[in-house]
Amino acid sequence: GSSNESSNDSTVPIQPAEFSNESSNDSAAVPAEWDNVSCLCGSSTNHFYADYNFYEDYTCGSPGILEYACTAAPAEDFVFILGACCGTETAEERRIARQTVENGSCLCGNLNFYDGSEIPGWSGRTCSFDENSWACQRAEDDEGRSYLVSNCCGSKNIEEQRAYAASLADGSCLCGNSTFLHGKEIPNWSGRRCSGTENIWACALEESDGGRGYLADNCCNLSAYA
Repeated sequence: GSSNESSNDSTVPIQPAEFSNESSNDSAAVPAEWDNVSCLCGSSTNHFYADYNFYEDYTCGSPGILEYACTAAPAEDFVFILGACCGTETAEERRIARQTVENGSCLCGNLNFYDGSEIPGWSGRTCSFDENSWACQRAEDDEGRSYLVSNCCGSKNIEEQRAYAASLADGSCLCGNSTFLHGKEIPNWSGRRCSGTENIWACALEESDGGRGYLADNCCNLSAYA
């Protein structure tokens, strides 16, 4: 049968470590290269977005951020801060770009963005600004981005989408009124089990599809309707 084997944890965006905002509160102690941000942004043609809120309560200009990035940050944190705080576009262009991440249009285009909807198979992660912030930086054919689009964008309104997501989780999209046997091992499928993750691809197929039918035969308690 068909299977959606999209990478889950591998698509988790790099998140910065816990920054210290106590290490350089005295601006007089900040070296000149931190003050002109060249240690982070490099080329003078790059803009530094001091007021950009890039992680929780931190802005790029928060005390300690530049010092952390330029002296103590591991490579992945440096890249994260560099991408968030430096760029060739103006601050206004950056503000507009951020709006497209917040409203989901960078991911969904003219389709509806299902803000707050849980992403099936991703351990409680939801369609959100945080997910869009990495997905919209990737190519449209990227597997993680495509999976996000398939679950966070659509022509349904938000209530319809949440109802559909619930039907994936409880198996009703596959089993109808019969009981969904969540967690049951599916014979001959290498240890795969009846789950909302399997329902994602199965419920997107026609009922006549062989893979969907096999899943229904093994994951739905059809005996009461025999």
